[in-house]
Amino acid sequence: MSTLAIWLAAMAAALLIGPQPSRRLRASRSPARGPTWLRPRPGAPTARTRWSLGIGAAVAVGVLLPGWWGLLVGPLVMTGVAVLLGRLEPPTVARARERRINELPQLLDLVAGCLAAGLPLRGAIGVVAETQQGPLAEDLAAVLASLEVGRSESEAWTQLEAVPGWRLVARDIARAAGAGTELVQVLQRHADRARRDRAALAHQRARTLGVRGVFPMAVCFLPAFVLIGMVPIVGSIVFRVLG
Repeated sequence: MSTLAIWLAAMAAALLIGPQPSRRLRASRSPARGPTWLRPRPGAPTARTRWSLGIGAAVAVGVLLPGWWGLLVGPLVMTGVAVLLGRLEPPTVARARERRINELPQLLDLVAGCLAAGLPLRGAIGVVAETQQGPLAEDLAAVLASLEVGRSESEAWTQLEAVPGWRLVARDIARAAGAGTELVQVLQRHADRARRDRAALAHQRARTLGVRGVFPMAVCFLPAFVLIGMVPIVGSIVFRVLG
């Protein structure tokens, strides 16, 4: 079992050292592959961190479990920890995602209104970006920064496809900008869809709030139920038996 621990510790050290910067850059540009449940969520720990922690958990399992059990369970624990950490969503990322969902319809309406008034797409984005705060302002600032360094509008919007809430919008804007298609109707259609997503989020939040409220109510009423309903019954049975 010590051999397994040594090998796993060596793998963890290799992951902590990490690849060269050029390799990391190429890896970050490569598209995500594999099943959806294996892909990390936005904002999740890096692959190096996830697998390092998974290897650490496998080392602990290999040391604690005797015999071949460590060899059998260790790889499963390592993979499970790495996948689970990739599927967890940090609270800051969750708040940013919900804020994008809540504010995206108004932003798309503003951009569509600027385009209908005669502004070009870049000018409309600049005007709307000055009225925004939070994650949407950062997203528009990233698009404007890409345009300033000489990237095309299609390339600048493509980078937002990986951002939660922007995938379909950024893809259609990139296609329309590259083909010279009218964008007002595209943005209005996506604004309507974003409003439906916002309503679905509010409904889901209300259902979650109702489920979360069950436990505090149970904690409050369970002692009263035990004292009023159970104690008299148990007491009467005891008195009859001893009686």
